Amino acid sequence: MRELAEVFLADAPRMLEAIRASLAAGDAPALAHAAHALKGSVANFAAAEATGAALELERLARAGAPNEARAGALGPARAAHRRVEEEVARVCQALRAMVAESPRSARSAAGGRRGTRVSRGT
Repeated sequence: MRELAEVFLADAPRMLEAIRASLAAGDAPALAHAAHALKGSVANFAAAEATGAALELERLARAGAPNEARAGALGPARAAHRRVEEEVARVCQALRAMVAESPRSARSAAGGRRGTRVSRGT
């Protein structure tokens, strides 16, 4: 789980930037793709709030909502984007803490994988 967390922590900024760029450009297909990728990544950690936020952004993108946001309106896609950013920040904070608390050598010596659930209050 540690390695998966480390990969997510390394990839999250790139995924969030893809969301920001596609939203700013009003590129609904790219936004849907980026939100879908992020949704799959955060789902690995049972992060229900972040997964739900990414799903909502993906749905809005598939419906074409980014075009409203591109015109300057603070529409549903912008609100969904803010929620994605907030929830992913929470997941990253929890994963950083988990990585810091579980050194590689201690986990290897334990000989097992432990599941990590990330919830909104962590």
